[in-house]
Amino acid sequence: MVICLILQGDVDGSNGNDEHVGDLDFDLDISYDEYQQETLDRHWEVMAKTFRSEGEAYMFYNQYAKDRGFSIRRDLKRFGKGSQKVLRMRGYLCSRAGKRQAKILTMEGRTRRLRPESRCFCEAHLKVKLDRKSGLWYVSSFFDDHSHVLAKPDEVPFLRSHNVIKDLQKAEILAMAGAGIRKHIIFDNFVSRYDSYAKTRFGRTKLYNMCYMEKMKLLVQGDADTAIGIMLARKDRDPDFFFEHTVDAEGRLNNRFWFDLQSRRDYLDYGDVTVFDSTYNMNRYGMPFIPFVGLNNHRCTMVFACAIFSDETEGTYVWLLETFLKANCQKKPQSVITDGDAAMIRALRKVLPDVWHRLCSWHIEKTCRNTSITSH
Repeated sequence: MVICLILQGDVDGSNGNDEHVGDLDFDLDISYDEYQQETLDRHWEVMAKTFRSEGEAYMFYNQYAKDRGFSIRRDLKRFGKGSQKVLRMRGYLCSRAGKRQAKILTMEGRTRRLRPESRCFCEAHLKVKLDRKSGLWYVSSFFDDHSHVLAKPDEVPFLRSHNVIKDLQKAEILAMAGAGIRKHIIFDNFVSRYDSYAKTRFGRTKLYNMCYMEKMKLLVQGDADTAIGIMLARKDRDPDFFFEHTVDAEGRLNNRFWFDLQSRRDYLDYGDVTVFDSTYNMNRYGMPFIPFVGLNNHRCTMVFACAIFSDETEGTYVWLLETFLKANCQKKPQSVITDGDAAMIRALRKVLPDVWHRLCSWHIEKTCRNTSITSH
């Protein structure tokens, strides 16, 4: 097609023939010159930009990256001198800039699988600085040559900086989730509404993460009250559900104990040997979590009850054991297996003095192993 266009060009040679007939480089040179001019115009257009805030500069460059087919991330920032530490410079990079650290290129010392490497020393960037006199941010450096293939339009929504749920969509998702609609159904609804995954503008994982973060925000605002409310609501719906808790003098949640009807039935049938220890810690608060467990006649683990409390004192363990017996109509186990916690042992001697008490062999082996390592 290119050759036909060249042969049919205007006659401009001195001998009446086109002097560029058959010259493919002539057409390629014109295309390259147009590309260079377009790149130069785009460069100076960006260099002439000013912004009222650093956030506005980020939004501009993110939209620019979306139109071009790449994703961005924030780079280092610099502050001015003085006590106020005013932000003076901010940089943004292509998400494929830099290189992965050498220490995480192999599976040595790692448990999770290696992810595909995405960075390839791309040097595309945008830097903005604050003009003290005008209070505006101006572009101090801009480079738009990429060392990788840019994404296609239908691939752009899945890039990290563009995989964003808008405020209107967020409100709709939370409303649907509050009505009890499952998250995968919510996502499928958006996909069918926009006709494709690309037009939805966010992925399934993004929706799940957003719902989880909103749930965590609600828990942070009143996590103890929320937990107690959930338990009391469950108790109102199910009369056989058992739940008790204690608070300190300031009204803060101290201890919490609960189990359901199935757990009570399991304990009555298989609770002759009961195991409980406090070696499980909650990641967020560091509060001990104690499950009461046992084995059925198929050697399957049965959970009899669960408890969370703020400390591991003798008084706390006494309350826990007394509440456990109260919930199970004072039926005592014949044997109890625990770890070697001294406060727990003293509480057992007070509440269950006639019950056989044994230590867990796993804890004993672990203690001996740690002692041997320390001595060496």
